[in-house]
Amino acid sequence: MTRRSDLADAQRAQLLASGSRRHDLHRVALALEASLLEESLVDFARGAWRVLEPRVIVLPMVGFDEQGYRLGYGGAYFDRTLAGMQPKPLAIGVAYELARLATIHPQSWDVAMDWVVTERGAFRREGGALALQQ
Repeated sequence: MTRRSDLADAQRAQLLASGSRRHDLHRVALALEASLLEESLVDFARGAWRVLEPRVIVLPMVGFDEQGYRLGYGGAYFDRTLAGMQPKPLAIGVAYELARLATIHPQSWDVAMDWVVTERGAFRREGGALALQQ
């Protein structure tokens, strides 16, 4: 199985984030997830128990910070799940720009997103910080 490049994922995220600033992010997230699932059904990896595991995960965010860490709905469920997956899937968080915080004060179990998509655009985590992709 071949893994899609980060560039292909970036182009998809940028395409969905571009256009009208009035996009309903819930629809954007669903479209992004559907698009990724459509391709990733043939791009799953066999986990430790020979169970198919996704290579890309789209996560909702209540909030996020400049380093790409997310606030979820509590319980660190996604963080524990992501931390235990090998190989680690590409993690894409979806939120409104107004949910951006300077820091969420990440804990040792928190996992940063590889990408964050808002109505402003697609941000890639580079060098421990989010960078808007042009």
